[in-house]
Amino acid sequence: MADRWTEVLARALSRHDARMSDLHSREISIQERIENSLGNLKSVGESRRKEIERYNQEVERIASWKNDPVVYIRNYAQTNLRVFHGSLACGWANPGRVRGVLLGEARAIGLEPCISCGYLALSGPSHDAAA
Repeated sequence: MADRWTEVLARALSRHDARMSDLHSREISIQERIENSLGNLKSVGESRRKEIERYNQEVERIASWKNDPVVYIRNYAQTNLRVFHGSLACGWANPGRVRGVLLGEARAIGLEPCISCGYLALSGPSHDAAA
């Protein structure tokens, strides 16, 4: 009878050891996922902080364009987009093939004033003789 008791106890201890080992493995796995999640959470928080900074700078820049005049850039011949026009009456701009943007937008993308009419946008509020 004592041998039977020893067998039963040994099996119980073996089940206990197997379950404890399984629980330990699951615990380690969960801890690793938590650490990964915390790392991801930190990364998302940093990305959010950077986006808030970027947005604030963008809004500040756009706010500075509030009183900018509209200038015209060509929406064709992509190689000729280096300038902006201060007037639709400019001989270098086809009125049907331009789009209006704010002077600040044109400057932000690196455009220079047209040598014929760009000064009109730079000289003051009443810049477009054709409008």
